[in-house]
Amino acid sequence: MGYFLSQFRKDTLALHAEVEKKTYIDRYIDEGRDAFAEQPELKKRYHGEESLSLLDHYRHLCQLLPIYEILEKKIDSNDFSPLLPKEPVNLTTVLKQAEKIKKDISFLEQYIHGNNQNLLLESTQKYVASLAGIEVTKDEKANEILAHYLVRILGDLFGGQHIKSYVNKMYERNNIPKTNPDDGVTFCSFEKNTLINLVNWLNSLLKDDRPKNLIVIDEDPLKILTSKDYEKIARAGNSAFKTHIELYEELEQSRASAARLEKAPMTAPAVQCTKNPVAQDNIQSCASENKDTATNPSVANNYHSFFNNAALTTAATASAVVLAAGILVASVYLNKPG
Repeated sequence: MGYFLSQFRKDTLALHAEVEKKTYIDRYIDEGRDAFAEQPELKKRYHGEESLSLLDHYRHLCQLLPIYEILEKKIDSNDFSPLLPKEPVNLTTVLKQAEKIKKDISFLEQYIHGNNQNLLLESTQKYVASLAGIEVTKDEKANEILAHYLVRILGDLFGGQHIKSYVNKMYERNNIPKTNPDDGVTFCSFEKNTLINLVNWLNSLLKDDRPKNLIVIDEDPLKILTSKDYEKIARAGNSAFKTHIELYEELEQSRASAARLEKAPMTAPAVQCTKNPVAQDNIQSCASENKDTATNPSVANNYHSFFNNAALTTAATASAVVLAAGILVASVYLNKPG
């Protein structure tokens, strides 16, 4: 077995490739294409109403928020293991995405019709409910939750800068004013070295598969995974991708109805979410709460993640690990997107 990250990428690559083919995701990537490009693969594919819209991105973020909220709640549990490292960078703090997504949603809400605000997809509701039902125990080492979290956070980290660039292009196209560079793209912004610190940690987790010359200081047996633990993580990772496939399909299917709602008179009653979609005893959808008002709409998530063969073909698949002054240092090489 290779290092954790390269093996995880390999074992989930097939389903991730299927995710990348979804039209909703392709609209994000299309913001980086050139309308005048001679090469077909580089030429812009979507125009006018088919292009990525403010509503598309807003609804995407609305789906990601409750997913991250429940995942981060589970990871914050005292029983979650292996614990995210606090040195050299406190990953428990810097990888908090829910608060950043809230800021981006708040930025976008001023441009989104009330009928579309806070609506959740049925697939999102089901996913959040299933995550809420996963028990976090030290004996299980939270393998399933870790897998679902990695599918999301690794995608954001590896593809974050591409996403930020594409969404900013959409903002420019729509003449959206920004006071700060990160306005509306906070969830794509990370502190320096966050990615490499996470990669280093992941590649030190497998007890049976670490470099022979790796010096482990003050090892906690609860933080180290066995090969069987990894197999469970890989299975859960594929389950996470299957769920995201359903999410993107529903986002695309409901896109037209969402656009019609967006064009409705501003006097139309706003649809607001009054229930907490994260609480385990109250997994309710804002959409179902307002089912007489609108059809479920939605959005797409990250595309240039480390799983992406087209844009980041060898990202972190061979993270070079060396020992320097007793500190594990990894180098992650990312290919430039085509």
